[in-house]
Amino acid sequence: MPLRIGFVGSGTIARIHMKNLSEMEEVEIVSICDILLGRAEKEAKKFNAKVYCDYKKMFDEERLDGCYICVPPFAHSLIESLAAKKGINIFIEKPIGLNIDEAKNTEKIIKKNGIIVSVGYVFRYLDIVEKAKELLKGKKVALVCGKYFGGVVPVDWWTIKEKSGGQIVEQTTHIIDLSRYLVGEIDMIFAQGYKHSMSNCNYNINEASSINLHFKNKAIGCINSTCLLSGWFPKLEIIVKNMHLKIYSLNTLKIISNGKTETINSKIDGYWEEDVIFIDSIKTKDDSKIKCNYSDALKTLIATLAANKSIESGEKIYL
Repeated sequence: MPLRIGFVGSGTIARIHMKNLSEMEEVEIVSICDILLGRAEKEAKKFNAKVYCDYKKMFDEERLDGCYICVPPFAHSLIESLAAKKGINIFIEKPIGLNIDEAKNTEKIIKKNGIIVSVGYVFRYLDIVEKAKELLKGKKVALVCGKYFGGVVPVDWWTIKEKSGGQIVEQTTHIIDLSRYLVGEIDMIFAQGYKHSMSNCNYNINEASSINLHFKNKAIGCINSTCLLSGWFPKLEIIVKNMHLKIYSLNTLKIISNGKTETINSKIDGYWEEDVIFIDSIKTKDDSKIKCNYSDALKTLIATLAANKSIESGEKIYL
């Protein structure tokens, strides 16, 4: 019998997951919930799924083995908490929220109910990232340099800090999370931001930022971001003695060592990989292959919100 999967949210990222699941024989998309009913109806027709505009009603009426929660940052926590209470396994698109206390409460509910949770930090699933992790094993990282350059996402909530958290929380979170995954935990953050003088209640995010990091293992780093461009340009560089690693976007690892350069292109679709592992975890009741659970994602949220706090206060934030 196929697994019964629901969706809360049917935007761009949700559609990537829907496409992946539709190609898996053991999965059936049975329900889609969105406050934009027309969008949900359009996607539901592809899968003969039932449409909802209230996730509570969907959770009450549907027998779900799992649910993908693909909503804006401000809409998280209540959905996850209710799903956990009802024993529904969940895949959460990052970030997991905007409020640390709410997220910590959700974490407690998840642990109490013992559901499987995967958070969509897709970089972790790339073969080139695992290669980088292997190369860094046993080595002392000295320097981390990251960036997330791109443009404003064309949705109404993205430029409102109270809804998106700003670029650091909504996009640069990928680079901060990848830094944690490859280098270790962060214990100090100092950040600065640039905000256009014409900002208003519907456009109050930082348009550029620079985050200085200190890791518990003594490594240092800097991650720069801007949404003043177009396109999508994430990058992470890590330096240890006699080796320089560069990870570009979702497809390339460059290894520079002892005067030689090796370039490795990813052979894995990270979105497909994380979806396959989530579905397999539900089937086997074994979440050991999931690379980012809720508690891990909470640490990344704490770091990104600390960066925002540092920009606002002008002070170092110790984690």
